[in-house]
Amino acid sequence: MLELVLYGRPACHLCDEMADEIGETLGKTPYRLSIRDVDSRPDWRNRYGPRVPVLTLADGTELSEFHLDRARLLAHR
Repeated sequence: MLELVLYGRPACHLCDEMADEIGETLGKTPYRLSIRDVDSRPDWRNRYGPRVPVLTLADGTELSEFHLDRARLLAHR
């Protein structure tokens, strides 16, 4: 199963859009998406805060920032 992490903020329309696009892009591919509030931890805020949303694999490999890179996501399914 593909393990993904989306770093964002509550009420972030780009974050919501990216989460929706992930589901649309992966279709029937099984995946798990963890959504993390970058402002809940100083290390996340420092690393990702200015660039949200940021999509990573569970191991921290960055796949997208601001807008979903569909090709890069699909390369990991």
